[in-house]
Amino acid sequence: MSAQQAPRPASGALVPAWLRQLVTLLDDAVPIPGTQQRVGLDPLIGLVPGLGDALPALLTVALFVVALRQGVPTSVLLRMVARQVLDVALGSVPVVGDVFDAFHHSHRQNVELIETYGDGRRAPGLGDKLLVAVVILLAVAAVALPFVVVGGLVVLLRGD
Repeated sequence: MSAQQAPRPASGALVPAWLRQLVTLLDDAVPIPGTQQRVGLDPLIGLVPGLGDALPALLTVALFVVALRQGVPTSVLLRMVARQVLDVALGSVPVVGDVFDAFHHSHRQNVELIETYGDGRRAPGLGDKLLVAVVILLAVAAVALPFVVVGGLVVLLRGD
């Protein structure tokens, strides 16, 4: 049976405590009274220009690096990528994105995948490393793009 077919219980040891705490803060820090639901600060932070994109992107990069180090299988890395693509795509839609960010806990779900499928025994292959490198580049681009666009508009409007 492969590691994917025989998930092991989450132990909490594969993801560093500081990263786990950041995930909790962004995804599910605040309980909604009268429900079992929790929301994090991600939707609120998302309203702050620059920080709203940078902090979740940094968290995403950190989770992918941990997943790589813990030997998470390629197919699970791809699930993590798909989850983040969905998060970015729907999260960028005005209003709908804010509601989506409040209730779609992609970082928490990715921690659960790392805890379930990582074991530190599988050496990441070249494909895994390239996949994580692409995720890192896309995260950096997602953070930098708004600044580049605004900077370009300023130069264009000033006539420099």
